[in-house]
Amino acid sequence: MRARPRRPAARTARAIAAVAIVALGLGVAGCAAAPAADPPPSAPPPPGLPVSTDAIAVVMEVYRTRIDPSRDGIQLSVTNEGDAPLALDGARLESPLLSAALERSDDAVIPAGATRDLPMTLVDPRCPALAEPAAPAEPAAPDAVLLVPLADGSVAELRVPTTDRIGQWAAWLEGACFAQAVGERVELAVRAGGPGAGGGTIGVELVVRAQPGPVGGGGGAELVRLTGVGGTVLLGALDGAGERAEGIPLDVVIDPASPPDAPIVVPLRFSPNRCDAHAIADDKQGTLFRVDVALGERTGTVTVVSEAATKEAIYAAITAACAADD
Repeated sequence: MRARPRRPAARTARAIAAVAIVALGLGVAGCAAAPAADPPPSAPPPPGLPVSTDAIAVVMEVYRTRIDPSRDGIQLSVTNEGDAPLALDGARLESPLLSAALERSDDAVIPAGATRDLPMTLVDPRCPALAEPAAPAEPAAPDAVLLVPLADGSVAELRVPTTDRIGQWAAWLEGACFAQAVGERVELAVRAGGPGAGGGTIGVELVVRAQPGPVGGGGGAELVRLTGVGGTVLLGALDGAGERAEGIPLDVVIDPASPPDAPIVVPLRFSPNRCDAHAIADDKQGTLFRVDVALGERTGTVTVVSEAATKEAIYAAITAACAADD
């Protein structure tokens, strides 16, 4: 009779074994069902990169800094109006008035609310309409194309029209197309030295060569008249009497129907506008010479950029002229 109390323990042991068997069965069933389970969700996109370009808000402008004329450049100004930093893999400026797109391929990151300037190098313009005597309509500013890396690893192109911030795009086109028309007829260059240099005076020579070819040598083409040269931030213009003047008047005429065989060399005289050393060290436009030109009925200004050797010679001449005046 005392053995009966042991029966519940036996039943308990059998129950525990049954539970273990059930648990084992569930485990086996779980292993068998694992291949049919849904895959784990993919990792979230890396922070900072947009899923698409829909959420990107930017304002695009073009303008030129004071150093851009010397390097033939222009700035693409990008303002990120979104709430997150904007990463770029590159950018382009496109316009039917350019002979090729302006491109840059380096990376950039623009913080939310910030503006970054992306320097571009200009190319030759396309200006058949601008070369006509009739005044052209105001040219449209170029489109900007931003290369935006996305969260999925792809790169999207975001095209946004730009605004010509202070009319410098239009001014560059007008000036570049006028210079292109002049350049088809004559080549303008400058070199340091010439008569009249020394004693506080800086000599520069303007060299004018008639261009050969259908335009330069064809009959009926417009006369090219050089009417003046202005001073620069470093060089003050001197008149024939050696006195300071607003500019140096010229009277040089090239007839494309009978161009001269040899270059025409025009001596120019200047005196220093600045003698502080950092003015030369930080110079951006002091050796850019702006020549007033009449081409038929049209008038404009052509900027002549000094070559590297000419720049150094002019800087040396300014230093010597400043020393002579001390």
